[in-house]
Amino acid sequence: MGVLGDVVLDRYVFGTTNRISREAPVPVVLHEREEMRPGGAANAAVNAAVLGSRVSLLGVVGRDEAAARFRECMRGSGVKLHLVVEKGRHTAQKLRVMAGALGTRHQQVLRLDRDPVARPHVDTVRNVVATLRREAGRGMGALLLSDYGQGFMDTDIVDAAVGLARKGLPVVVDSRYALGRARGPVVLKPNAPELGELAGAPVTSVEDVVEAARAVLRRQQAAAVVATRGREGMVVVQKGGKVAVLPAHGNGEVTDVTGAGDTVAAALTAALGAGVTLERAASLANVAASVVVGKLGAATASPDEILAALEAS
Repeated sequence: MGVLGDVVLDRYVFGTTNRISREAPVPVVLHEREEMRPGGAANAAVNAAVLGSRVSLLGVVGRDEAAARFRECMRGSGVKLHLVVEKGRHTAQKLRVMAGALGTRHQQVLRLDRDPVARPHVDTVRNVVATLRREAGRGMGALLLSDYGQGFMDTDIVDAAVGLARKGLPVVVDSRYALGRARGPVVLKPNAPELGELAGAPVTSVEDVVEAARAVLRRQQAAAVVATRGREGMVVVQKGGKVAVLPAHGNGEVTDVTGAGDTVAAALTAALGAGVTLERAASLANVAASVVVGKLGAATASPDEILAALEAS
């Protein structure tokens, strides 16, 4: 399985707080520890690897300390890295400050992003497209495009992925801002607001989701839309008219939704790459999401955890 997209270094600073600063109405956080984790497309790649897929991650980083730390985070993950180092670009980072009173659960009190938001160099695009085609030729079972809006999803890269979909490779597109670029037999994975924006109509009910998905399918000639709806589960609409409404799995307890979309996209793509039908793949992704939202920060769902969640339902 291939994952192509925006790689991010997720930094977590954990601490305790019990007072407000005299300098500004903000909590004073006493530093305890820091953690570095793979984020963005890398989080999706790690999720797929945990599920048992052989994963290749294609992306771009800068020549900086963040890139070095990112590589350290990925060591031992089972993910094969194909990272283009681009001169003058900085590696994307998201810093989250997690704090709480002594003995209480940590909550996110601040997030500081450093996103490049820049189109890759022409040479970078050529390198990525060539690597993608080479990996596809080596037996890639499925491909996930994980776009966080940092400018990496150049038109040529998207076109190369769609070209592979036309040849029969299952391709899932998870993009916050560029779903409309993927025109061809791919599976689109928006959340409800993204689907509404893409369709140009408000989306609130299941009927709205189905109508909007059908409009997008017609316009983009896509294979299917898998729309996530948070606590309401997800809706699968396939070309040809088949619809499946999947309620959220589990008891609805949510600790942190960070990275849950990556888990859904990874599980969906991994299952499709294993030859599972779209509806069954979406059901698996739905259960995997119920596992990770019960954890703090970007997390993964193992096969054992998914089986336990199924047995508990």
